[in-house]
Parts: sequence; C-alpha cells; structure tokens
Amino acid sequence: MNPARRSLFVSLVALAVAAGASACGESPEAAAAVTMVSYTPDGSPVLFSAAGIDVYDQLLKTRIRRISTGQVALPAAASQSLYSLSADGTTAAIASTPKQETLAVYGNQSRAGVFRIRDGALLKAFQIRDATDPTDQLSMLELALSPDGRLLFASTETYGARSMVLDATTGAELWAQDGWWSHPIWSADGTTLFATEMDLSHSLATSLDALDPTTGALKWRSVLLTYPGGDVTEATGTRLTGLALVGDGTSLMGSGATVYGSCSLGCGASFPFWSAATGNLTGELPPQQFVSDPLIYWQFACNASDTCVVDMEEQEQLPLRVFKTDGTTLLTAANGNWESPVVSPDGNFVVITDYGEQAQLTLRVLSVPDGTIVGSRSFPPLE
Repeated sequence: MNPARRSLFVSLVALAVAAGASACGESPEAAAAVTMVSYTPDGSPVLFSAAGIDVYDQLLKTRIRRISTGQVALPAAASQSLYSLSADGTTAAIASTPKQETLAVYGNQSRAGVFRIRDGALLKAFQIRDATDPTDQLSMLELALSPDGRLLFASTETYGARSMVLDATTGAELWAQDGWWSHPIWSADGTTLFATEMDLSHSLATSLDALDPTTGALKWRSVLLTYPGGDVTEATGTRLTGLALVGDGTSLMGSGATVYGSCSLGCGASFPFWSAATGNLTGELPPQQFVSDPLIYWQFACNASDTCVVDMEEQEQLPLRVFKTDGTTLLTAANGNWESPVVSPDGNFVVITDYGEQAQLTLRVLSVPDGTIVGSRSFPPLE
C-alpha cells in the first residue's frame, strides 16, 4: 500500500472518542473512532463512528438518535471504516475493511451498509469487489452517496486502486475502473459525479473529471497539475486538496496551492472555480499567502448556500476563515488545535474538532455571526 496514502488514512481515523459520552451527564458508550461530522438539511449534526451514527441537535446538547451499525461494520479494533451522508439527509453509508492482522478472520474484502436516518433501518448490506491483493492490507479511500442515496461511489486500494459506482439499493456494481478518484462530489440532481483523478504514487490530483455515474464515461476533464518526466519538484498548476459544489450547482470551487516549480515559500493559496457543465476555469478568489510549505493541506468545506470554511492543518498561526464564494469574509477566528471544520446549512454555525491536553477531544459549535462558542461536547482522551 502507498505509504503516503496510508499516512493520510491513519490521520483520518485517529479521532478516537467515546461516541456517546457527554459533557452533559449522558451515559458513556463504548470507545469508538469518530471519522466524520456532517449535517442534515435541517441543521442537525451527524457524528459517524465505529460505534454507530449519532444525530444531535444544532448545539450538540442532546443526542436525538443513535443508529447501530454493528450489523455491517467490523469491530473497530479489527477494521478501518469510511462514512457518507446523502445530501438530502435521509440515508447514510458505511464501508469497513479489515486490518492486515485480521485478514485471516474476516477475509480481505470490504463490506458496506446503507441505513435510513429517520429510523435507523438497515436498507441494504453488501460486499464491495475491491482492488484486492490477498497479501496486503486493503484500504477504503473514498465513499460518497448520491444526493438521494440511491448510488454509492467507492474507491479502494492495495498496491493499485479501483474506483466504482454501486447501486446502493441492491449492491450491484454499475461500473468500475482501475485508478483512484478522490474528492468525490455529486451534482445536485445526481446525474454527474465530479472527482479528481489521482497519481497514486504521489497522492496528487492531476485532473478534475466529470463522470457519468451510471457508466463511468468521461464527460469532461480539466488538467490541474503537470510534472513532465515525473519530477514533482517541478510541478506546475494547482495542487488541489478540497472541492465543493457551489452557485446552486452551476460551479465547482476548489482549495489548494498554486505551485510554480519547486517553490517552498511564497506560493499563493488557490481557490479556483470551474463550470460544472464544461469544466472551464471561470475565475479565482484573490490568492492568500502561505506562511510555510505551500503543499500543507487546506481543510475546506462549503454548504449549499455558498458559505465556505477553510482551515490549514497543523498551522495554528493561521486563523480559521468563514467566507462567501464572492470572497466576503464573515468570520476569522483564532485557530487552536482545530481540525475538520464543517459549516451548517444556514451558514450560522461551524463545527470544529478541538484537541486539548493529552489528546482530549471536544467538538465545538462556533457561531459565525459573532465568533463565540455556543455549544460543545467533550470526549475521553485518545488512548
């Protein structure tokens, strides 16, 4: 397995918390690894972990619903998992892959399940035909439900990668191709899948592609990064690390770094726009300046009303920024050990993960209008 990708995957699953534990006196649940926070359209935060799927009120004060995923998910200590919530908030998916040391027990194949959010019903469970080598650990790279939850994009890796779309209602594979497509984003109507084709050996996005989700056929391609002769130190273009659908679905917005050859300091942050219909580059926000290595990862997300949040991983001296896609800044906030910001559908809140002493983790709800912390939920420290 590619060491760079393994490192990235490990960093994603390193948010070990007790998914049901509460700062408000709620009975603690078994320790689990929270890997994602998302929002339903009505503004309810959804926490995904190996212990289950938890739906909360806006300020994280009350857990509304717990959905057990034990029928599908492998034990947390024996597996790695990815999650996805459909844009309409009705359906969630989980995909689990066994760790190297548990292959003899669980086999070397990913398993997936699709759940209904309103009542927790398991709608379908199935296996995924992976890019598998029985001698090496399998990793789930990407998972993304279509807006209505009926289609599921997945990408897996051993020494190579395999990307596919499955019918989430039956588990049937609609198409598959060798290769890794990352940052999957669905069009609002579910008729196009946007993703970046990755150079697996360097974990770099080389092009932004629009695919027919039912056939895998390429609709258009926009080149992002070139490095003739394979020398990434001479790369030119945009090193994309995030992607969002904006402008009522008419545009794609990216986050990343503008790369000029082997520059290390002074390369500007890049926030380009492309037409969702043609892939043509249509504009770019005025670039900001990095204060260190320009290839550091921007954490980036936008909601359906064109409110975006950006944070630079491991760069505490740079503030978290909430802004509109026209460049208007709504909030800048001092960045502690903050990671994985997610903006609410109405744009009034941002959920962040905040690490304290001894890896104590707290989810905080940040008010965008005034910058105050209006809700939080703390969890036991990492083991």
